[in-house]
Amino acid sequence: MGHEETPIDPEEYVLRRIHKSNYKRLLPIPVATAAFRPNDNDDDGISLYRECMTSPATLASSARKPASEYVIARIKVADVLGLGLSLKLSESTGDLPGHVVIPEVNWGGYNSNAREKEKMKEIGKNLAELASKDVLTDFTAQEQ
Repeated sequence: MGHEETPIDPEEYVLRRIHKSNYKRLLPIPVATAAFRPNDNDDDGISLYRECMTSPATLASSARKPASEYVIARIKVADVLGLGLSLKLSESTGDLPGHVVIPEVNWGGYNSNAREKEKMKEIGKNLAELASKDVLTDFTAQEQ
């Protein structure tokens, strides 16, 4: 079984790339809920990456904007599962290794009706709280 097919362990961490506009270090919850809002590329769910397969520096530098425009949040898989969410392996050609999605937070659901949108906003708030516990802002010096 390849590493990308290895089941996701609740004890491992996933990473989320967050634009600095959604991070205010001095706030009690520095990561904004908007950092977990799906966009029109999130048909199958919002993207995260398994830390055991992709480093924070690699994730930050893989964006179209400079790495300095981002922070990286680390979230324990068990905490995501504790919210009643799931993580699904979702690697496609061109993805960084370890790409996973949270299928419950997707573009179709977010745009389907007001009730679903509010539900996903609440999930985003919960994920932002988890993400705020461990934010890497100086990851460029880490090994890629």
